[in-house]
Amino acid sequence: MKKKYIFIEFIFVCLFFLLPPLFTQKVQNNISFSWQNVIYQLLIALSLNFMQKKSLPPKVTLYKNVNILNFLSYFPLTLGSLLIFNALIFTLNLYITKTTFNISNLSSQNINIGLIIQFLVAAFYEETLYRSFVPEFILYLFDKKTFRLPLEIICIVLFAFSHKYMGYAAVINAFLGGIALRLCAIKTRGIFTGVMAHFTYNLLILVFTVYVAIA
Repeated sequence: MKKKYIFIEFIFVCLFFLLPPLFTQKVQNNISFSWQNVIYQLLIALSLNFMQKKSLPPKVTLYKNVNILNFLSYFPLTLGSLLIFNALIFTLNLYITKTTFNISNLSSQNINIGLIIQFLVAAFYEETLYRSFVPEFILYLFDKKTFRLPLEIICIVLFAFSHKYMGYAAVINAFLGGIALRLCAIKTRGIFTGVMAHFTYNLLILVFTVYVAIA
């Protein structure tokens, strides 16, 4: 496919999926299950997967068969990094602002199979968009040899500021986590390990937050 058509595809994705989260206002944190969100994010992620496979040369895509050794190596490394970053940012935010991340409707009754599925699909959606589609399209469209590091940073910043509605502590946490998850995608040549690490991290944070809320 010619670059101009790939560029049009990329602009379309930017307008409808990358830019809107950057302008979401800070809202009251509320976790609830929604089949509409699950179906929407799953369809978008699958569409982005299809677009990437059809548009980009195989050498720049991130869809290799899962390597069990890579998974066993990079899954705990990535998950551990995400948890450490979260602990550091949480502690620093608590020390500076004397506030914690609060979810208004959180209780043990909120955690069910539907919510777990929603977390898994959300991780799949974010890893597809921010760790595969966007960086690989940008690196293909521009001179990745000269500008690879700045382009990679731009992609991570976009992911970080998509969490701005949760506050700037969440932005910093997402920036550090985005680095770990992108490195995981590069090293494993796929997003499966990153999806599982991302999903497990979100689930652990949810369970921890419920425990704190109950305590």
